[in-house]
Amino acid sequence: MKRTETPWGQSQHEREHAPGIVFYSTSSHGGYGLSSQRYADFCKIPQFQQWSPWLEEDCDACLVYLRWPELATNEQIHGAVLTARTVASWAKNGRWEKIVEWLDQVGQPQQQTILIRAQQHANDVKQLWERGSMCSTDQRDTWSVWFRRGEETRTVNMDYPTKRYYSDEELEQLDKSIVIPNQSNSIAALMTRS
Repeated sequence: MKRTETPWGQSQHEREHAPGIVFYSTSSHGGYGLSSQRYADFCKIPQFQQWSPWLEEDCDACLVYLRWPELATNEQIHGAVLTARTVASWAKNGRWEKIVEWLDQVGQPQQQTILIRAQQHANDVKQLWERGSMCSTDQRDTWSVWFRRGEETRTVNMDYPTKRYYSDEELEQLDKSIVIPNQSNSIAALMTRS
């Protein structure tokens, strides 16, 4: 496998997101690398010119989804909008505030599309539980997973989660801490053993 030198060290894994946009992971960090042609396109929006062609995975990577929303899911766009707004609230370096100002420009088709798709995702998952932090338990193959829905929180002991969002019904079926009566543990069976 070809290894690429990135700002985070030598790549261990590379995944092409789209032509000229590659996600690199390393032993310590990762992010997107843009080809020179993609980077030139990226910089056609003046607010994006303050970034290098390397967009680290924690914050800067959201710019890929904001710059090319046609390459992103509604969930990725929603996360990108939230990331940009959150980072702008604490970074105070000026460049993230410019991204948020660009996003909030009224009457601009690209920004309108981004904000509409972000809101569509929020509406689609409003009634679902979003997976948060998790840790292993003392039970084999069981994870304690924290979920939130709006202001509500819930912890479920379950197999390793395979998705980000779950319905009430799905979590009830997956929750290993709920004892479902069967022949051996039902009250009737316990009463007849006495």
